[in-house]
Amino acid sequence: MKRRRTVVLLLAVMGFAGMTSSPSRASLIVKEDVDNRIIIPEVNIHIEEDYVPPVSPDPGDRFRKCPQVVNDSVITCYIRARIFSLQGFFGFYGTGDLWTYQDDGWWYYRKPLSPGEATQPLFEEVEISNEIFKENWGKLFPLDIGIYAEATGNADKSLKEAWDIMDGESI
Repeated sequence: MKRRRTVVLLLAVMGFAGMTSSPSRASLIVKEDVDNRIIIPEVNIHIEEDYVPPVSPDPGDRFRKCPQVVNDSVITCYIRARIFSLQGFFGFYGTGDLWTYQDDGWWYYRKPLSPGEATQPLFEEVEISNEIFKENWGKLFPLDIGIYAEATGNADKSLKEAWDIMDGESI
């Protein structure tokens, strides 16, 4: 009987120790799933320009056209732009020192653009070439100069890394 009492007492002590050990206590902890969400900010830009159209243009005349890109995003971004016009009919002058032209046809703005900030003008003047007059004398001619701009939000990278991440192009 004494032996049986010792065994029961030993089992009780082991049971109590087992209930208070960490694997048993873990079953008493409440598990709760938490759904964490983030909003990835969009990169938004627009083009503004100071433009004074020529009234009666002559060959070689220059007129004011100062396009610049504005960062409408809440994050800092890099900017690049392309100029679309009739090849050889226009010359562009007064490019800001922060713009650099690359062989891929893009003008890259070398400085990351903060939210609300505008770039330097891509150019400040446009010159009308003699060729435009030779081929279009007396005709109504559209004076179209298009500017297309893109932005990437990888401003924590170098200029090259940011655009490589965006589209794999090398600058």
